[in-house]
Amino acid sequence: MHDLLYAHQDELEYEDTAGYASELGLDVEKFLRDLETDETAERVRADAASAEASGVRGAPTFFIGNRRHTGPYDAETLARALEASGEESSGATRVRAE
Repeated sequence: MHDLLYAHQDELEYEDTAGYASELGLDVEKFLRDLETDETAERVRADAASAEASGVRGAPTFFIGNRRHTGPYDAETLARALEASGEESSGATRVRAE
């Protein structure tokens, strides 16, 4: 599902997501029921708030440690940024994408 949503970032209406669920062979009725739950709505609100607080403006957005990475995000560039970050601190450094 992630790949379909990412590939169709400008097509994320209710009907669109139902179509993607069907395309993946999911139980569409259950998917739509789950999509409408309070738990799902809260998760979406929390993720949106986290993204906004982190300065995310699009997908993908990469973080190295707690710092948002700007610039290219190919493997070589991210590896260099990780190495530089590791040299700056003695703690563990990790990359996450939002």
